[in-house]
Amino acid sequence: MTDYSYNGWSASPNLKIRRLEVAGESFAPGVRDDDDVYAVLKYVAEQLHRRVEPIVKSGWHHADDWGFNFRKNRNSNNLSNHSSGTAFDYNATRHPNGVRNSWTNTQIAEIKRILAEVKYTVACGEFYNSTTDGMHFEINVRPGNSTLKAVAAAIRKLGPGERLSSSP
Repeated sequence: MTDYSYNGWSASPNLKIRRLEVAGESFAPGVRDDDDVYAVLKYVAEQLHRRVEPIVKSGWHHADDWGFNFRKNRNSNNLSNHSSGTAFDYNATRHPNGVRNSWTNTQIAEIKRILAEVKYTVACGEFYNSTTDGMHFEINVRPGNSTLKAVAAAIRKLGPGERLSSSP
């Protein structure tokens, strides 16, 4: 029997993963080895680093960026999207689970722009209605989603330093 995380992706303790690294910081141990998932999650992580908050800064805790982890969701009884390799935690010690307003209003606005650029194929736990989880970013669509495929294809065409448009 196949297990699934709550976003509908297959989950396994033996999932094939791919290393995800931004500015020398690894999202240990990585994310799902799927070209579309990887492209979109890497884009979001890079944009967070460039436009919202650096992933590494002198005096900050390092190694607090995480990817795949086969486990239940900390806020429910479902398998976490980390279990399917479709989620990462960004600067987790600065934006802990259950803590509201760990991002500034300016940062929140920029996070929303980034999510719009990827056509909301990624969600951020900062905007959950239940327990907020500002560190958490996850694929927000089912496997085979055409929007995810289109966004990933657009990302792969970008040149260095380019970013997606958030227009429809």
